Amino acid sequence: EARDDFVAALRKCSGSDRVAVLGFIMQMDFSLDDKASAERHAKETLMIDPDHSFANYIMGSITLGREQYASAEAYLTRSLSGDPGFVPAMNDLAMVQHAVRKDDEAEATVRRLLSIRRDLYSAWDTLGLVLLAKDDANGAFSAFETALQLEDNDPRVLLHVAMALAAKGDMEAARTRAATLYASAYVFTGQDARDFENLRRKLKK
Repeated sequence: EARDDFVAALRKCSGSDRVAVLGFIMQMDFSLDDKASAERHAKETLMIDPDHSFANYIMGSITLGREQYASAEAYLTRSLSGDPGFVPAMNDLAMVQHAVRKDDEAEATVRRLLSIRRDLYSAWDTLGLVLLAKDDANGAFSAFETALQLEDNDPRVLLHVAMALAAKGDMEAARTRAATLYASAYVFTGQDARDFENLRRKLKK
């Protein structure tokens, strides 16, 4: 495996050469969704180069997943200070800002992202969540529908469409959408799991 070759090479490297090799390894960790290895290599990188954009992004993404929002915001802000146009970090930062109810900041962040990449479905999904939190159900529904057109196989987007329909008062359409989610509800974690449970309760009324 290519990653093993780089890990072997790492034993012979120091300083900036070590950071460069760690960068390649982190890219492979990330593509393999190996979070434990990515976190380990990101932490090692940050001990050498605290401003390393990709290592800060990895730590921001991992701490966001753990709902450690203060840490996530710090990592992602530092990632973007090194690479202001780094789209994945921008989306995760918007998600952090939304999670801590800084929705005006979150909207500004995700709209700046969409000015760079309008074809990123996760950014439209994030925008929808932000607008839903700001009681703009119509705007949220439109954003979620755009996300769905770009990626129709993510159950989280389907969940968010159903949430927007319920917020608009179209409970029958929300029930129809939600009915397609029960088989895949096991994939929901964290806030998505809570949102699904809240939607399920709302649709029972």
